Amino acid sequence: LAGSLFLGSIVRSVVGFGDALIAMSLMALLVEPDFAAALMGLCSATVGLGLLSIDWQHVEVRQAWRLLLGAAAGLPVGILCLKFASPALARIVLGTFLLVYVTYELFLTIPERLRTFSALPYVFGFLAGLFGGFTMTPGPPVVAYGRLVDWPADRFRATMTGFSIPFGTVVCLSYGLSGFWTSDVFLAYGCAMPTLLVGLLLGNAVHGRVPREAFKRAVQVMLVLLGVALVVQGTGAVTKPPETATLASR
Repeated sequence: LAGSLFLGSIVRSVVGFGDALIAMSLMALLVEPDFAAALMGLCSATVGLGLLSIDWQHVEVRQAWRLLLGAAAGLPVGILCLKFASPALARIVLGTFLLVYVTYELFLTIPERLRTFSALPYVFGFLAGLFGGFTMTPGPPVVAYGRLVDWPADRFRATMTGFSIPFGTVVCLSYGLSGFWTSDVFLAYGCAMPTLLVGLLLGNAVHGRVPREAFKRAVQVMLVLLGVALVVQGTGAVTKPPETATLASR
């Protein structure tokens, strides 16, 4: 588990997101999903605070708050959808959205008037809240927005952190209130803490040496990987026989 979180912390320190994509995929092979999610919430918050202490001067406060206001409106909708709709379908929709976006960015020119549209951060923030409440994946719409307005590498990572800490804190506390915080979760968190800090330092050292164009390509690759992972995960859940799904949920 500590090794999985170590890899996740390196990735997030370099590009500003993706720790859950890496760590959750690996931890899901070892422990139950609720245990992995509760542990990931604590570790992600820890790495986020570490990055914020490094990047606080680069945070676009106005953009982060606009995104958070949009997310605050989208989160209740996402939670409501979670009660009545299929999370698997939401993952397929979100993954498809990311793949279409990267394809659009690679082969078409984004109009300048779209980049400066004043309601854009609220729209992407709403999508982040919606998918955060529905599937616990609020990051991809914020990443897509950051690419759309072409944040530089230092501002990208810092503003992603400025968004994810308050939003992630709410989600993390909801796990605690739901009874997912156990002594075993905190034991695993304590064991993973040294590797998180080492991963944070290593990733930060690499981040400062990544050229702008290489960073852009790294983010695009991460978006494609995340999109494919979400589509595959959602499709697998949809096609899984009811008996197997029930057993897995237990």
